[in-house]
Amino acid sequence: MKSSTAVKDYHIDDMSLQYHAFSDAGYLINKCYMMVIDNTYIRSGEIDLQSLFKLEDISDQVLEKQGGMKRRVEKLLEALDPYNEPVVEIGARCNSPFECDYKSHCWKAVPEYSVFNVFSAKKADSIVKIAESYEVKDIPQKLIPGGMKKIDIEAYLSGNIVEDKVNVGAFLSRLEFPLYYLDYETIGPAVPLFDGTKPYDQIPFQFSLHVQKEADAELEHYEFLSKEKSDPREALILSLLELCGSEGSVIVYNQGFEASCNDRLGTAFTAYSEELKRINQRMVDLLVPFRKRWLYSPTQNGSASIKSVLPAFSTLSYKELEIGGGGEASSKYQAFVEGKISCEEADSLFEDLSKYCSLDTFAMVLLIEKLREVAKVNDH
Repeated sequence: MKSSTAVKDYHIDDMSLQYHAFSDAGYLINKCYMMVIDNTYIRSGEIDLQSLFKLEDISDQVLEKQGGMKRRVEKLLEALDPYNEPVVEIGARCNSPFECDYKSHCWKAVPEYSVFNVFSAKKADSIVKIAESYEVKDIPQKLIPGGMKKIDIEAYLSGNIVEDKVNVGAFLSRLEFPLYYLDYETIGPAVPLFDGTKPYDQIPFQFSLHVQKEADAELEHYEFLSKEKSDPREALILSLLELCGSEGSVIVYNQGFEASCNDRLGTAFTAYSEELKRINQRMVDLLVPFRKRWLYSPTQNGSASIKSVLPAFSTLSYKELEIGGGGEASSKYQAFVEGKISCEEADSLFEDLSKYCSLDTFAMVLLIEKLREVAKVNDH
């Protein structure tokens, strides 16, 4: 049984090894089935396990892999030898199908910004063989890519920050006061927790909203965080619509995520769909100027994520927070909804979630201020 919604190649590898072990122990196996999650299932009342899961017959694929299985087992046993560390080349293999637990050990000689940040995994492997180095400075001139990657490399080698005042100014000119800086946190449980939801549906349970009504107005902060174990979505929608008004730019970081959350909310709660669409129409994606390298610091190491951009242009970072990422926020809140943490732990969790989500939107405020410094435009 897997938490996936479809059979993957590595699932077949797993079952092929299990088949080999049981067969070698004298068991006769007629069929091999993989149980996966049916992502078309919609919860209504109690979970219907027969509908939530589906069986996939992978017997033929498993049998096809048995020919070389003994040698593969021998190689696995060699790797487990406590006295002889396996000698293997690092590269794409270290992240496929998942990141290896020993990557930090094997990659100690790889710089923080290396050929693996510049090229796709397999391409990076070939570049390392040609350059005989992980260093960006050693990439042959004829192999340096164009576009954003070229900008990253030039900034890294020169140590200079990239500033495109014209495009930054054009971006800022789109903003209309009042400004609403919005960020969602969501859960996506494999087993639907609420009626009307499917496996892995993204369910917003929290938002942070920093508001600046005019250019010189004091910043205001609002938030929604459901502290109940019931479906939080309608209460979140009502709070959002009340706070966001009908005018002004709604600033987000990676518009596709927040906009898709609103689309799904509008589909689930049709009475609010038009108002949610209007919020989407007002959205401005703050990721754009950083993804397009209109403002870029070599300390970002090729990343435009807000976790990389914020410390590059301010003294703030996420390192001091108890919750430092969206995945951690999601898993901890889901544990609360599923009743896996105590009331005392829940109080601490809510405080940590509030600090994390509010930093996401305050970070956007700081980044807009930085863009204004770069463009030196009066945008109100």
